[in-house]
Amino acid sequence: MGKLFLKIVVLFLFLTTVNLFLFSFIKLPFSWGNFYEKEYCLEKNAGQFNTVLIGSSRVYRQVDILLFDSLNQNSTDTHTFNFGIDGVTIAESYYEFENILKIRDLKAKYIIVELCDVDTFAKENLHTVRKKYYYDTKAYLTSVKVLWQSAYSVTRKLQSTFAHTVNLFECVSHFNSLNEIVPFRKNELNAPYGCNNFYSPLSEKDSTHNFGLNGEVTTPHKELLKHIDQLTFLRKNTKELYAGSSVNNTPGSTYFSIAQRMIEEGNKRSVKVIFVLPPKLEEIHYRNVWPVFNALPAANRIDLGNPVKYPLFYELQYAYDLGHVNEVGARFYTEALSQEFKSLINPK
Repeated sequence: MGKLFLKIVVLFLFLTTVNLFLFSFIKLPFSWGNFYEKEYCLEKNAGQFNTVLIGSSRVYRQVDILLFDSLNQNSTDTHTFNFGIDGVTIAESYYEFENILKIRDLKAKYIIVELCDVDTFAKENLHTVRKKYYYDTKAYLTSVKVLWQSAYSVTRKLQSTFAHTVNLFECVSHFNSLNEIVPFRKNELNAPYGCNNFYSPLSEKDSTHNFGLNGEVTTPHKELLKHIDQLTFLRKNTKELYAGSSVNNTPGSTYFSIAQRMIEEGNKRSVKVIFVLPPKLEEIHYRNVWPVFNALPAANRIDLGNPVKYPLFYELQYAYDLGHVNEVGARFYTEALSQEFKSLINPK
């Protein structure tokens, strides 16, 4: 039994070594596993942009860059690229930031970054290209350190650490990598992409594929209407957090050091990095990012989460679901971002 186990270990190490050698010759775009079209279009048209937005669906689906640029025209001329991608967390966000800075011909003046949440690694993402394409030992250590310095429960941290570890093992051993890379190189690498403004607002008409508890066709907004009390609670709870009555103001050291590093790396290239705290976050999300946001220099942060200053974001008529605004709300969100951005760049 012991000899069989030893043979299996030796075989695994041999195959892993061969995989590492073979894959060292394979060069892939940095975003090959998640919305490569955005990287392709940014690189192809790099000289046209001086501003890049990085973040999750709260960027991708809530910031209309055409409106944003038109509002900035008379004060701070921006030509903006929306690099927002659904489900982005801090390690992936930092990975995107580092690679965007390396794009040749990109004359970035501003990079606006959403303060994304800690990566608790949703189980549906395990064994997927979505979580592997940017993953390495650095991303693993970053994710796990930020996780254990967060406000999540010990049980959640243990479960998430296990998922992160499995993901690292698959990435290092290149488990199933050929089955993931070959389709990309065949179907996506040279696809005829039509580059647009990459703003995709959340709309009811696009969401009828969702199903309710009894199997009925529904939408996120219809589900929200059944639980309006959740939106009311979110607004009330966020007000209390802003009042400072129940939040720890000591930032997680790893998350904060990443944000500082991004500012410093931007400064070296004469790029101003600005972090945005979005609205309608879950309480645990706020508890994780609020201390980091408050510890950042005032010149590098924009607060859009305050329900007293921006009550519209928390109103039902502008809600798509509990965490996002709808298409009309996105216009208000874009206008607010532009106003705060101009005030930060051109203080009176």
